[in-house]
Amino acid sequence: MAWNGSTEAIRAVDGALPLLRAARQATVLQLMDGAVDGDDSGPRLAAFLRRHGVVARTALRPAAPNPGAALLDAAAREGADLLVMGAYGRPRWRETLLRGASAVVLRHAACPILLAH
Repeated sequence: MAWNGSTEAIRAVDGALPLLRAARQATVLQLMDGAVDGDDSGPRLAAFLRRHGVVARTALRPAAPNPGAALLDAAAREGADLLVMGAYGRPRWRETLLRGASAVVLRHAACPILLAH
């Protein structure tokens, strides 16, 4: 799951929790530059998930010029069969016009996506 500590990401994790419990493993991917809640929020989310019956680990990655492409690359490397992420943390028109992470992932994802706004 893509994690940046935002309200949208929190909603996505909450909505995905039943699926995450059934998963073999869940990876919390945090791009370090985009963290709203500080650099330790990814590991804290993984610990929270483990307390709720999810086999979870954290993958911290450096910030990328194109966060959407970085998320897709990480999902492919992890062999993800589902990408969980918050969507449209900015106005939708701006996200689409400026090719934000949500727009890039929606357009190019190779696996199913669970989005929350």
